[in-house]
Amino acid sequence: TYYHDPESPLARAAGAHITPAVLAVAPILAEDEDSGTLLIDGKKILVSEALQQIKASPRPDFDPNKAFALGTLDSERSKVFETRSYPRNTDWFVDYVYANPAPVVPAKEEVPDSRFVSVRMQHSFIEAPDDGYKPRFDDYRIGYFTSRVTDLTSASPAPFRDVIMRWDLRKTDPDAEVSDVVEPVVYWIENTTPLEWRDIIRDAVLAWNPSFEKAGLRNALEVRVQPDDADWDAGDLRYNVLRWASSPQPPYGGIGPAVFDPRTGQVLGADIGLEYSFMRYQLANVDLYDPSSLVEALTPPSPSGLQREYCQLGAGLQLDLMFGQALLAAQSAPAHLHEQMVRDSLFMLILHEVGHTLGL
Repeated sequence: TYYHDPESPLARAAGAHITPAVLAVAPILAEDEDSGTLLIDGKKILVSEALQQIKASPRPDFDPNKAFALGTLDSERSKVFETRSYPRNTDWFVDYVYANPAPVVPAKEEVPDSRFVSVRMQHSFIEAPDDGYKPRFDDYRIGYFTSRVTDLTSASPAPFRDVIMRWDLRKTDPDAEVSDVVEPVVYWIENTTPLEWRDIIRDAVLAWNPSFEKAGLRNALEVRVQPDDADWDAGDLRYNVLRWASSPQPPYGGIGPAVFDPRTGQVLGADIGLEYSFMRYQLANVDLYDPSSLVEALTPPSPSGLQREYCQLGAGLQLDLMFGQALLAAQSAPAHLHEQMVRDSLFMLILHEVGHTLGL
């Protein structure tokens, strides 16, 4: 993103030599002349890689004879299989099918047939906010995720106006040194969460509140439990949900992504994904007896332009937990120490992932 100071004559040249990206083209099927609403066939856009590159670009060192290779996108087999609409967002779920009739190396056990691999993706179309949010510029001394903005009218050797990712938290009493917030960030514990873990998760989320209070914001975060008969789901952007899954070979133990407005950095919603494998000591795609496998698991992926950040804490924390449990077992430690280590590890994982959703 680029910025031009409106007071500078250079602002008149805004857009020069900056090429826009045309993601896709679709014919107009109908038009409402009064409202200006257009109707297009969105399937041709969605059932392609126009909105998002899915198949990774080939690496120079990749050998299809030694590693599984994804086939070619098959538009006949691919389909939009579901849509969901909410007050602030509409989600489209697409199955992308990649065909390779004669694979040399088979895929892993999650894939029933290596010839035809389905990649399920959710595309979210989100209403852009217009609520008077004031962005805050990045300070390199504090580790925030940012939305990059370059000032093309600045003479500085570092012409940055990057805005940080943060929630729109405002005091109910702007003049008070410490005040309750107008609208707290509410995290929901999904009803898939085992009952014995819910208190730990709640305490880990709320452990962030003392830090906000030092900044003058009291009760910035709240935690609630999704009722078993809830009439909403985690796809609704209005709900920030800590969600659980149990996969055969998960790529992570925990992940904390957030959706933010790239123009301002305002966080609009967040979901935290948690994998049951973290709690049952099953390492993802790692052979404990092969040191090179451990190195690969803890090494960030090669830059491809598709991944902005990579965090190793979950994988490292899981290794620490497994080592600690083995050490306790070797010393015949009492059961309560094993339980406490598991609780502490889960607390740390939640604390960390919530931090990501706060923009850190």
